[in-house]
Amino acid sequence: MVSYSSFFNDLYSAQLKEIETEKSTLVKQIETRGALIKEKDLKITQHQEELKKLSKENISLKEKSANVADDLVQQNQQLLEKVKNLEAELAATCSLTNGTSEEPTNTENEIISKLKQEKEDSLAEIEFLKAEIVYLHMKNENLKARMESIENGDLKNGEPEEVKKRNILPPRLFCDICDEFDLHETEDCPKQEMSESPPCTQYHGNPKQERPFCEICEAFGHLTANCDVDETF
Repeated sequence: MVSYSSFFNDLYSAQLKEIETEKSTLVKQIETRGALIKEKDLKITQHQEELKKLSKENISLKEKSANVADDLVQQNQQLLEKVKNLEAELAATCSLTNGTSEEPTNTENEIISKLKQEKEDSLAEIEFLKAEIVYLHMKNENLKARMESIENGDLKNGEPEEVKKRNILPPRLFCDICDEFDLHETEDCPKQEMSESPPCTQYHGNPKQERPFCEICEAFGHLTANCDVDETF
């Protein structure tokens, strides 16, 4: 017959073993949670440092954008004025050339070609300046998105999810001759006829020229160079 002393000893040992098991489990849980807390603290510290860095970069970019935008707007106005003057000179030269019965001389043709080239170069420079403004604006917006993502804890792999998902849709097909969307491009239009280039005073546009598109407004109707920068920015 088992004595009371042996029974209580066995019961005590079983309870002690159960307590030791629970203690071991709790210690492991505490260690695991402690490691998670350290990991979270490290991430918070990294995000705070990244946020400070982005804040400084944002301030610097805003100052640079303001200075560059002012300079680009001024240069753009000067180039637009230059284009107007070149167009006036070109029109005057073409009028003088067509006002005579003689064929244009090589010198006159060179002057016309030079004026056209200067106009094209000026327009190209205007588009480049507009592209610079767009680039700075987009960079600033992307920086703001990154800062907001860090504050909200949504930053993954150094880039906000909304920036990764942003897709740029290709422009729709459009024919200037048919004045219709989604059919074909102007250069593929079956109504298009081959003909010699008209005189400069009768020139109304190249039928193969792409329709005007503004990268700032992201809309058709005018070129980036003709966009009103003051209203856009």
